[in-house]
Amino acid sequence: MIRGHLRMLVIKALDEGEKSGYGLTKFISKNTGWKPSCGSMYPLLEQLTKEKIVEFKVKENKKMYALTIIGKEELKKISEKKAELLTKVDEVMKTYMTIYKQKLGKFQQKAINLMKEGKIDIENPPPEMTRLKELMSELVVTGKVKKEWEKINKLLKRTNDELEKIK
Repeated sequence: MIRGHLRMLVIKALDEGEKSGYGLTKFISKNTGWKPSCGSMYPLLEQLTKEKIVEFKVKENKKMYALTIIGKEELKKISEKKAELLTKVDEVMKTYMTIYKQKLGKFQQKAINLMKEGKIDIENPPPEMTRLKELMSELVVTGKVKKEWEKINKLLKRTNDELEKIK
């Protein structure tokens, strides 16, 4: 996890509604693949409470955290940092591509630039794109890409052929 982004993730998660510390950890883990430790999460929640960015109510013996008005203002600032974060992602990708002698496709760099300009909505990708990403990741992690390469390759070829017809 890039240092300092847990704060942004917590605030963004609370924008969707109140959550316990454990609920925040689960939300972040589900959405990023990284599970923050209790030693990171609870001191941060304490700090955000002191800064009046979050408040909590005890419900069923759990602290349920929610954004305050100040927290909602902080959320606006986070949205403004999107271009900065995308610039870092772009730099990491270029570094990776240079080290491993790979090149971005001609439209990949243009897409990154459009994201930085806010012309492509990266916060709400179409559900089928998200599902495809999840499925491909699962196939890679479980080793099924190697086992089922012929089937997957044929399917991807058919999909690419259909997409070519659209453009």
